[in-house]
Amino acid sequence: MSEKTVDIAIVGGGMVGATLALALAQYTKFSIAVIEVQPLTAAAPQEQSNHYDERTVALSEGSKRFLAALSLWDLLAAHAAPITTVHVSAQGQFGATRIHAADENVPALGYVVPNRAYGAAVAQLIKKNNSVIQWRAPARVQALQLHTDDIVLQLDAAGVNNILRARLVIAADGSESSIREQLQLPIESLDYQQTAIIANLSLSRAHHGQAFERFTAQGPIALLPLRALPQQASRAALVWTLPTSIATDMLALSDAEFCQRLQVEFGWRLGRIQHAGVRQAYPLHRQQLLQRRVDRLVFIGNAAQTVHPVAGQGLNLALRDVMQLVEQLSQQDTDAGNATLLQHFVDACEADRQTTLAVTHGLIKGFVALPAPLTQMRALGLGVLSMLPFLKQPLTRRMMGMGAAMSPLLRDHIQDSLQNKQPAP
Repeated sequence: MSEKTVDIAIVGGGMVGATLALALAQYTKFSIAVIEVQPLTAAAPQEQSNHYDERTVALSEGSKRFLAALSLWDLLAAHAAPITTVHVSAQGQFGATRIHAADENVPALGYVVPNRAYGAAVAQLIKKNNSVIQWRAPARVQALQLHTDDIVLQLDAAGVNNILRARLVIAADGSESSIREQLQLPIESLDYQQTAIIANLSLSRAHHGQAFERFTAQGPIALLPLRALPQQASRAALVWTLPTSIATDMLALSDAEFCQRLQVEFGWRLGRIQHAGVRQAYPLHRQQLLQRRVDRLVFIGNAAQTVHPVAGQGLNLALRDVMQLVEQLSQQDTDAGNATLLQHFVDACEADRQTTLAVTHGLIKGFVALPAPLTQMRALGLGVLSMLPFLKQPLTRRMMGMGAAMSPLLRDHIQDSLQNKQPAP
């Protein structure tokens, strides 16, 4: 059985873990290992025409600037669809609000990027940094032992057991974190009794970079702009949140029936909904790890908290976790697992974490299944928000990832003056 030692071991090499590895390689001098079940594949993204049903992620303007600092955005820009306007409305109500990138002096409020392109870009850069980043895959953590000076990870790598010692372990292994389960750490969880239906749509009218969040009695409908494919002039990514029983019925409908039902709920702002691709369903819940630091181990991303997708904040919050952790580790030259350093990280993230959890939860409770007397107040609130920029701007800046929680380390890239600079899209 072989035994190796590194400064930092990242468990989970998805979007969050892999991006963290790249940031650590750029801003610290620590040796890094990533333990991941999937091999590293840096194949160039194929033509979009082969990927009608591919999954996407919405990146805020702040996240985009962070990825630009890591040289990732250069590889993603050609695949990204900018969000220039967000239209928020409530079904059957007059009030609505619109948020425009031009009002914030930015080229876009956010960007919709295919997961495939993100993964290929990350893999390409990790391969360039293979002298600093060890990618251990396929591999799983079978057991771990916490010690005063390090953590011992027992790995199963394609049936071969070996030992990895790390001064710091970062769990980025998702909402079903195996590290969390092995340590039997408590979580606070709320089942929304809802399911998100995800699909890509063909539309008869161009979206012109508009994103829509439409609140209905049964749940919110989000439509995000996508890059056009050959023979598909306008496409959008759908996230339709419904009570689980209704979502099950929706999944059983034919394409034509599904599009017709969606048309009734969403309306005609993007013309006719002509086609819905493969539909996938995801049960929705909110959870947060109550203790996100244990000795020389910290949790980030969905392993630390899972939020409702209503405002597309999950990955963006996770990337802000990454920024804060790199900020703390860049100030340490010797022991990456220093207890004071890790506690500073946890403390620095907590306000952002709790605010994001509260905002996403509040949107669901404030806009779905309200008693009839309160629906007019909801409509009035949307109208007031639209007319009063001093109320709308703080929420807009938070959704853009440009709030007060930004890391000083990357301030030149993340928190440029919105009045004086306009970064390239």
